[in-house]
Amino acid sequence: MATDAKFDPYYHWLGIPPKDRPLNYYRLLSLELFESDEAVIRAAVKRQRAYLQSMAEEDHPEVCAKILAQIKSAGGVLLDPEKRAAYDTKLKAQLFDAQQSGSVAVPTPAPRSQQAARAVVSKPPAKPAPAAEQGMAFSAA
Repeated sequence: MATDAKFDPYYHWLGIPPKDRPLNYYRLLSLELFESDEAVIRAAVKRQRAYLQSMAEEDHPEVCAKILAQIKSAGGVLLDPEKRAAYDTKLKAQLFDAQQSGSVAVPTPAPRSQQAARAVVSKPPAKPAPAAEQGMAFSAA
């Protein structure tokens, strides 16, 4: 099937709206900015790959293959401590530049203890809370 002009795979498949672009590897994998836990990163890569592979069977296989390659690249960088450190340095510089120019609101990563506290929920809220969104610069290292 031909890709129609209105189809946005990052938005339609991954829930990443245009305002959150350009992307970075953390956003592509739906991770907290500068996540370093290898088990968390591995799970994110596995989750995104499985989901996208299921989408490739339905529609837009060429686009899906491109994003799967980006997921593989993201995992390769973020799962290698040296590559991740270099990527993070470059990403921090890009985010700083973007923040200084006022072109993007840059979220700061929560300390690990706050991340863990957010993960613990005693009971569901009465109304669903809006999802927090991240917007970063994408760099293919």
